[in-house]
Amino acid sequence: MNNRVLFLFIIALVSISCTAQKTFTILGTLSGGEYDGQKVYLQMLDSTWDTRELITVDTTTIANGKFTFKGIAGNRPAIHYIQLLNPPQFMSEPVFFALEPGTIKIDIDSIPVIGGTPVNKDYNKYAVAEAQFTKDIVALYDQLSKDKTNTQLREEVEKREWEGAIKIRKERVRFIKANIGNQVGAYTFIYYFGTFSPEEQNKFMAKINPEYKSIPEVQEKVNMLNAMN
Repeated sequence: MNNRVLFLFIIALVSISCTAQKTFTILGTLSGGEYDGQKVYLQMLDSTWDTRELITVDTTTIANGKFTFKGIAGNRPAIHYIQLLNPPQFMSEPVFFALEPGTIKIDIDSIPVIGGTPVNKDYNKYAVAEAQFTKDIVALYDQLSKDKTNTQLREEVEKREWEGAIKIRKERVRFIKANIGNQVGAYTFIYYFGTFSPEEQNKFMAKINPEYKSIPEVQEKVNMLNAMN
């Protein structure tokens, strides 16, 4: 094998390796069986990050409670969604996840469980904790509404709400700190922008990928910080 052929062979191997590393597979489950035959949409944010204008990039059909998507992932984890044509009542919003290389597992339920890849595992740890906390607090307040004179219960609810909120905030800060360089972390930071101190806002904004600074929602926060600083 001469040098030129060897060089082209190596280039081909590198190209195949890089492509393989960037592929993704989404394995979704929706237990029951009543959703079989229904259309499932893989969607992404538009260029303005407006969740009201999600862009459909692929479509498949549920069979035996499962669905699959395959494709090529981008250079950085990006926000995508799973939406059904006629979603179950508990699925009030499209399922949020990070599209990244690897096998992504999405179990759709009242609290979606997402995993299989690094950012999704990290996000799921935070998101499930927040969803469960919200569900528990709503149930406690519902119980309190039926027993309004129970001051001991009210104090317990308020205590658990306060302690839970602090715990969830710490988990959110941890997730954003680890992912501020990708779209998932940046979007989460912008979404919860008002919950952070000025020091945290400046710190995170400085680490946002420059290409996101032109997004209207991000630019608005940049202008707010500039005026405040």
